[in-house]
Amino acid sequence: TLQRYGLRIYQDQLIAPLYDADRSLVNIVVLDPISQTNTKPLKLTVPFGLNLLSARNAEIMLVDSIWDALCVYQTTGKVAIALPSAKFSIRMNMIFEHLRKIHIWCSNDKALAFRLANVLSPHRCFMITYPMNAQGAFMSGHNLKTIMNESFAVINKCIEQFDTFRDLIRDELLQRTRFAGLTWQRFPMLTQILKGHRAGELTVLTGSTGCGKTTFLSEYSLDLCLQGVNI
Repeated sequence: TLQRYGLRIYQDQLIAPLYDADRSLVNIVVLDPISQTNTKPLKLTVPFGLNLLSARNAEIMLVDSIWDALCVYQTTGKVAIALPSAKFSIRMNMIFEHLRKIHIWCSNDKALAFRLANVLSPHRCFMITYPMNAQGAFMSGHNLKTIMNESFAVINKCIEQFDTFRDLIRDELLQRTRFAGLTWQRFPMLTQILKGHRAGELTVLTGSTGCGKTTFLSEYSLDLCLQGVNI
């Protein structure tokens, strides 16, 4: 794992290189293997682990820290990229454009995790809401593969989003005649309001007891039956 990420040992410390998308070295971070923290906290200009990313990768994991990335790769074999204090730019989004599945494990900031998902396209993002980060789970002996497999989709495929119906609703409002249904012969005012009867559309009719709901619906149905509609 250390070799894959390009880490080197120097005077009992780990030197973690930071590469940009072109695999050019832009900075280094000094890690303390004993305390497992950054001995010299740096404001990272690029994420850690971009040197492992290639066009062959279809799935990655975004994590909080360099140690998290190392633990994930060691146990799952999946490329993990750390985004500590790095601004997620449009260019970074382009780098991840080819990926089909992105797991996000940001235990320190759940709001950031969902913002990342929105930027990266929520349809391919899967969230991990484990009560600890990847390093903590690894040190506690938890199975990171199982945790990764239990990630949930940011967007449920069973729930339609407004964007799916945006164009349809706009056309229905602007091109009423195109979406008009079968007009009623006895109720011209109703036709003017509802634009006719459309199969598959649900209309709820409410009112107090005895106000004529059943009588109206009987006439409503009879009108359509006379025009050949199966009721």
